[in-house]
Amino acid sequence: MSTTDDEPTIGKLIADISRDVSLLVQNEIALAKSELKVSVRASGWGIAFFAVAAFILLLVVILASITFAYMLTLTGLHPAWAFGIVTLVYIAIAVILCVLGYYRFKKVKMPERTIESAMSLPDLVNPANYRDHAPSSSSPMASSAPPVNRPPFNQTPSV
Repeated sequence: MSTTDDEPTIGKLIADISRDVSLLVQNEIALAKSELKVSVRASGWGIAFFAVAAFILLLVVILASITFAYMLTLTGLHPAWAFGIVTLVYIAIAVILCVLGYYRFKKVKMPERTIESAMSLPDLVNPANYRDHAPSSSSPMASSAPPVNRPPFNQTPSV
């Protein structure tokens, strides 16, 4: 009576693993799609509300600028000078923000380690790189390894 008839072959185990991994990936993608549909709908409404609020704030800035310019006319300035002063204040704010943004962008560095890691991925996946490292039938490791008794993939081992 041989025990090899009861044990699955390596090809069967690999096929089972491949099927189970494929099923797991498909289920994860389906779950991600269903979660993203709800999230995208909610975030779409959130973006719309923020866009309307930003537009209203833009109108407030315009009205506040006109108000500030007319308040300067109350001091005796000609309206042209008052609106010119308000314009120069906005130009100064814009220049300061551009300079601050420029210095922040200069601090941005390329993700060099990530790029190196991503560039080495094709070498890791290429089976030709591992052909020389596989144990051959004449290798002492190939013949000295005892067979491993494992239960089938979908069953838990009994204790």
